[in-house]
Amino acid sequence: MAFRNPRLSLYVHPKRERKVVKVGDELLSEYLWDQTKTIRENTLATYFAQGIGKGDLDPTAFGGYMVQDSVYCYNVKRTIDVAANKAVDEDLKTFLQEESKSYESYYQNLFEKWHIKDPTGIDLGPASQAYADYELKVASEMNTIYMIVAMIPCQKLWPWLGQQLQMQTTDHGVYTAWFNANFDPTYTGYEELDKMVDAAGTCINRETALDVYTTCMEGEYEFFNSAHAMRLSL
Repeated sequence: MAFRNPRLSLYVHPKRERKVVKVGDELLSEYLWDQTKTIRENTLATYFAQGIGKGDLDPTAFGGYMVQDSVYCYNVKRTIDVAANKAVDEDLKTFLQEESKSYESYYQNLFEKWHIKDPTGIDLGPASQAYADYELKVASEMNTIYMIVAMIPCQKLWPWLGQQLQMQTTDHGVYTAWFNANFDPTYTGYEELDKMVDAAGTCINRETALDVYTTCMEGEYEFFNSAHAMRLSL
């Protein structure tokens, strides 16, 4: 059984009328997505993404990634708590609190599945550690709306990867259940986060948002790209 990834959130953010931010004729969310096209295409080409799609990913690479992702999600839950505690906007605070619950449930399930008793006993690789550290910095030092900006790349990238991989094949072998729970090509929940960013008005700066968004999209790429097939030394 594959547990539904909290990156594919099912929580719907309450609607509120706010000023929509546009960059020329583009919504800010569209601009951020368009500016990171090369990074997501590089992510699609990684050994991990292609291996999941084709069903031939080295199980050792998958296991190594999943153990790290379990602890990464443990860290993200705490990062989201930092952002939620800082949030002044009640809608934003509620959204982050719901996301925190989702991440907590997910990492607890993964801890049980991968027999993780103490997450502090697991060293994250440089890519996942750098990604987690950056998100904590965003949550701790920046306006809370930038935590939403930081969360969009993974929530939007993963279903996009699913869409691209489904065009190559619909048979993902032993990874089919994981694919459906994580790379669900039908998922559109990220649109709620896009709307939050587009409606942030003067609370958000385009250049700062692009820097956060790009860094987190690069974090996704680097984390996926850190997974490699096991090579035995003779």
